Amino acid sequence: MPQFSIITICRNAAGEIERTIQSVLAQTARDEMEYIVIDGGSTDGTQDVIEKYRSQIDHFVSEPDAGIADAFNKGVRAARGRWINFMNAGDRFASPQAVSDIGQKAGGERQTSDVIYGKCALENSAGQIVATIGRPFSARAFRSKMTLPHQAIFHNTDFFAKHGLYDSSFKIAMDYELLLRAGASLRACFVDELISIQRTGGASQANPPRTYVEYKAAQQKHGVPMLEAQAYYDWHMLKHLVKLRIKN
Repeated sequence: MPQFSIITICRNAAGEIERTIQSVLAQTARDEMEYIVIDGGSTDGTQDVIEKYRSQIDHFVSEPDAGIADAFNKGVRAARGRWINFMNAGDRFASPQAVSDIGQKAGGERQTSDVIYGKCALENSAGQIVATIGRPFSARAFRSKMTLPHQAIFHNTDFFAKHGLYDSSFKIAMDYELLLRAGASLRACFVDELISIQRTGGASQANPPRTYVEYKAAQQKHGVPMLEAQAYYDWHMLKHLVKLRIKN
């Protein structure tokens, strides 16, 4: 059985998916990994790119889906590894050692953690790194918003067995809602290494107001008092509006 299941979801990503695939296949821990690609029925040549690497992909499906959460869930159902990572089209591992770093540097915490995660660099359309996110876990900060960089997270499959799959009613913050199900007992192990590189412009970055609405919905669903969740929402929106004002 593989230790790691790497899942790439995509739809009409012909110009982006190849570098994602190459970064996965280049991992030094490849013998401990399985690679799963879930395509949402692309019509732009994405499947032609995937076909070039088909012999190195362990599980591939191409069919319409009901959104990001549905695609994630298809990948989780197909996964056989102990640890699941989502490396979506356009994103990539930061180095060929990224997966082995997660496995080796988590140490003894690897046996008891719900998630292991590292740092993620944000890259703009010009190929420039504009920020790096990911820091030691703070339950207090996580209560207010998603603080773990999704592309740098490895999820223990036991977590899905205990808490279920992604909620498809969430279109952006499904990863945050999933982890909130563990409440204060979430066991998150931080590895101080750059694990992934994410292209800016994803769903959460493209629509911050919708993201904050979903953060609030997830918080209230999992026991954060309404006034506290509203205060978090107001604070995030205020910062967003200030950034827009400065930009303009």
